[in-house]
Amino acid sequence: MINLRLDSVEGVLLLAEGLLPEDLAAAEPMTASAPPSGHVAPPMPAAAAPPITPGAADSFRSGELTTTGFEGWSEEIMREFQNNKYNGEIGTDLVFENDSVRVWHMTLQPGEMMPVHRHVLTYFWTALTPGRFLQRTYDGTTYESDYQAGLTHFYDVGWNEFALHNLENVGHTTMVFCAVELKKESKNLPLTLHNCRPTWGPAAPVAATAPQNGTFADNFRSGELVTSGFQGWSEAIKQEFKTNDLNGRIGTDLVFENDRVRVWHMTLQPGEKMPVHRHVLTYFWTAITPGRFLQRTYDGTTYESDYEAGLTHFYDVGPGDFALHNLENVGHTTMNFCAVELKKESHNPPLPV
Repeated sequence: MINLRLDSVEGVLLLAEGLLPEDLAAAEPMTASAPPSGHVAPPMPAAAAPPITPGAADSFRSGELTTTGFEGWSEEIMREFQNNKYNGEIGTDLVFENDSVRVWHMTLQPGEMMPVHRHVLTYFWTALTPGRFLQRTYDGTTYESDYQAGLTHFYDVGWNEFALHNLENVGHTTMVFCAVELKKESKNLPLTLHNCRPTWGPAAPVAATAPQNGTFADNFRSGELVTSGFQGWSEAIKQEFKTNDLNGRIGTDLVFENDRVRVWHMTLQPGEKMPVHRHVLTYFWTAITPGRFLQRTYDGTTYESDYEAGLTHFYDVGPGDFALHNLENVGHTTMNFCAVELKKESHNPPLPV
């Protein structure tokens, strides 16, 4: 490292020997704006074997290291790393996007590959099914990993960092993941998605006659209003609305939590009910499988709705607002949802779970 002083500029010149062409390609700068004034880029991870290219968000590697030095890679895969080095499509289907999140589904059959893609936003993925995957990374290393349904990894990608890899389903089951990019919490700008379009269907209609309440986040109602006045409700259900008034468990399984998010899976067999629960945080849910649900709300109204895989609803729950309801699977298929609460974006403190 050499300190330089020209007529009016001071700088530092860093010389490096032994870099391969693929090292330089992987380290090309992203197309992004400069960091905010006063922003200092975080230190890069220390070098380890195999060598890490500066700028890589290397913590995304998971599983057992199986090969290095591009061993077993085809020429086609090598070319794909070059051609797709700025591919921002991190899933097979973009099911929802707003100014807070990008929500992706990823479905791979055994033997299928997810193309090379680049991560620049803070994100997490959660596995909806068990299986085994293989990932190839930009520097010629390959990893394999078994995983169980519910396994969730969260990655905070630093300023000007990235992850570049592909994925392959090397198990015997369909690989179903949900991946979420947190746009507001990221230090880098999102990559442009040239060929990807959201695949969600039209939102289920919101009943125009639903009563309003100043402290109730009423826009969460979806589907067709089928009864009101507590019609058809058992005494047990009415009592549950009182007993579970402050129940913060919005899914059947809490699979991950940190200071940013709570990630829930919800699995209901036909005829099964999700207990009454209260929403106080900004959140979204996304349907992994198609089906039909019924929801009962705090004021005695009942709604039913058909939905397709990929349907995603986002709810910004205001200060002091809440939603209180239950859910019942009234379809003929297993109901699989993933629901995510955004703790940092929320106006209210989380409920204990």
